[in-house]
Amino acid sequence: MRLPGSARRPVVFTIDTGDGGQPQKRATLTLDRATAATIRWETFADNNAGRRLRSWSRFVHTGEAFGVAGQTLAGAGSLGGVVLVWTGIALALRRLWAWRRRQIYAVSGTPLSRAVAQVGSLAAAQVRIRVAHVACVAGLKRRSLHSL
Repeated sequence: MRLPGSARRPVVFTIDTGDGGQPQKRATLTLDRATAATIRWETFADNNAGRRLRSWSRFVHTGEAFGVAGQTLAGAGSLGGVVLVWTGIALALRRLWAWRRRQIYAVSGTPLSRAVAQVGSLAAAQVRIRVAHVACVAGLKRRSLHSL
């Protein structure tokens, strides 16, 4: 029911005989506020093609139009969107880390394989290369890991 602000405007009722997701089972009743006389009765079939399409589009979009199968399809589409976002962020972070690692190794002048051979473990090599990077950035220009 929709009550207008003005006392002279009609009262509009939307009557839905379906169980949701069925716009063809909706009708609109417009009554005169003063006399309660029926001004207009509009069923789904009385609407023009554009309005019928717009009425259906909401229920098709949410998956309600085709019952459980439609909602399952809409849910699968939503899940696919989540997977696309997740993989996009994962790829962006992976590329950022690889780019950052290349920048650190380029500044320190030490390839990762040589640093691992000198220190014995990947984690220790990465720490020594980062220290060399900080030293280079600070202006100390240390290029050799032996001098650290």
